[in-house]
Amino acid sequence: MNHFNDTGQGLSHTILCRILSPGIITNTVLVVAYVTLLFAACVENATVIHLVRTYKDLRQSTFNLLIINMAVADIIDVCFATTVSVSFVFVGRQWIPGLAGKISCKLFYYILVMSIGLSISTLVIMSVDRYKAIVHAMKKPMSLAAAKRCIAVSWIISAIASSPYLYKVETRKIDDGTTICGSIWSNDPVQHLFYSKLEEIIKALIFYVLPLIAIGTTNILIGYRLRKRPSFGGNRKQEMISIQNQKIYKLPVANVALFAFCWLFTHVNHIMNVFFTSNYCSLPAPVPL
Repeated sequence: MNHFNDTGQGLSHTILCRILSPGIITNTVLVVAYVTLLFAACVENATVIHLVRTYKDLRQSTFNLLIINMAVADIIDVCFATTVSVSFVFVGRQWIPGLAGKISCKLFYYILVMSIGLSISTLVIMSVDRYKAIVHAMKKPMSLAAAKRCIAVSWIISAIASSPYLYKVETRKIDDGTTICGSIWSNDPVQHLFYSKLEEIIKALIFYVLPLIAIGTTNILIGYRLRKRPSFGGNRKQEMISIQNQKIYKLPVANVALFAFCWLFTHVNHIMNVFFTSNYCSLPAPVPL
């Protein structure tokens, strides 16, 4: 999701944006960060998938199926995000010319955004599943079949939510004959800017506000139930359970806070790009990158 969008004001204007000409130090730090992230994310998520698939007890857990789905989404995300971001460091928005370039340009950004949607939607499903298991413990838990249906729905919803990228992202040649890959809703700058603003508002709602409300509500209720869970046994046992509940209570709160904090900057970045273009272009390259 973190890529530069044309704002419909012409390439002669957008090329002046500082984000398109980062310095050597910024490029070096970005490359090291992305390569490190790529290695760590692939190893860790692949390990999770291997463990769940290897051990029968883990494989039969509905919650662990959701973890596998999220791990797959995160591997896809980090691979495509790293490819796009590292290539941006070295060649900017330059892309492969011809039909191969047109297809790869659309697919790269489509799959990247779809993987993000898949990861977030899975997180929402996991939060709802934990909510039902803890707050409504007496009800029947999610079955394996239901979990598989939820996973299928998360893929379908993510694919549909990302489909505009198959339309708006395309290659084109600029004045010097170079082929670039970028977003363009319309050749009319005014219409392009309008649709770009509308897109970022909708994207912030779908990928941030609504998921944050969902995981926030469920995790806060989970934490509240755990914190208020009655203790049984002697005083020492009650004290140990109380300490354990307090520790567990901090986990969902941290989960919500991390989601809210980490994704906030991405959406602020994109919204500034289309709503406050001049201010965005005047930012030093390291800030938005």
